Amino acid sequence: MAENKRCEKKEVLWLPERRGFAAEVKSALERQGFLVKEAGNAVEMLHQLDQRRSDGRPVSGLITGVDLPDIPGPRMLEVVKSRFPRLPVLLLADAGAPVFPGDPASRLADGFFKGTFTGEAVADRLAFLQGPDPFQAELRPARRSKPPARAWGLLRLAEEIDAEGVYRHLLDHPLVTRCEAVQGDYDLAVEMASGVARRLDQAWNDLRKRPDIGQADLLPVIAPPLDETVQQFLSAFRRRQEEGARHGARPRSAVLIRELLLVEIARDRLEAVFPRLACAEGVTSCEAVRGAWQAVVQIQAPHREEIQRLVGDRIEPIDGVLRLRSLKVVRLIEN
Repeated sequence: MAENKRCEKKEVLWLPERRGFAAEVKSALERQGFLVKEAGNAVEMLHQLDQRRSDGRPVSGLITGVDLPDIPGPRMLEVVKSRFPRLPVLLLADAGAPVFPGDPASRLADGFFKGTFTGEAVADRLAFLQGPDPFQAELRPARRSKPPARAWGLLRLAEEIDAEGVYRHLLDHPLVTRCEAVQGDYDLAVEMASGVARRLDQAWNDLRKRPDIGQADLLPVIAPPLDETVQQFLSAFRRRQEEGARHGARPRSAVLIRELLLVEIARDRLEAVFPRLACAEGVTSCEAVRGAWQAVVQIQAPHREEIQRLVGDRIEPIDGVLRLRSLKVVRLIEN
């Protein structure tokens, strides 16, 4: 029995990079007595971690690459550490692999290997990091009451309307929690919330009847199409991001360029696409909605050109994303 426990404590979850050095690292781990269990992608790895926690099976660590088939390796690191901060995680990267700017991967990782390194160095580092069962330090979200009904409202103003007047009126509305001036297919984007869904519908119906509103589209926020395990990890990840922003761990949003993305997703690809959208580089929020679009994504970067790169390189190529509409968040005076 003691021998079996020792074997369990040596188990390592391994999410290999699609390029290079996987075989050498795996061989070195096995020579040091680690039992290597592979996963095909990041979402599968999250399920393996959750299953081992549920079964009470200790894990010695997780090793991941950067260029993964679904969630980027650095984001995978953040997601895992948000829920299991004491789980040793090593990040391996090829010499030319980009780790996106400003990413905290090198700080969060218990070992960060890039370029030329040996499998023995990786195995030695993991052996050094062994300690108590990391699942005992799981961060669990506090129980919350039933969330309010929420929705995104998209407004195009009628011709020759004082946009600032409408903007100020919306800011004072009791159910509007946020109002953004945008450029694109709409002029204003409002986030609304109410403890009673009927009040939200009634308020929106009243707003859309105003003579200064030319077009009004409502996108009610709904539960994301994710299984419970992935949702738990992503909730922990977002909670950690919010806490970091409150404590100044990330650049203030006032100095960053922001956009809202309306995303149409193939119905049969919703569960596969949402984790990739939520964890894409630059994305700060990804909400499922009902209506002509399936997601409202908030993305930010230091420059507009960087947002264009992120959308073109990271979001548009996702299998299952059918159509995007970008709404550039601007200062109202710039409209």
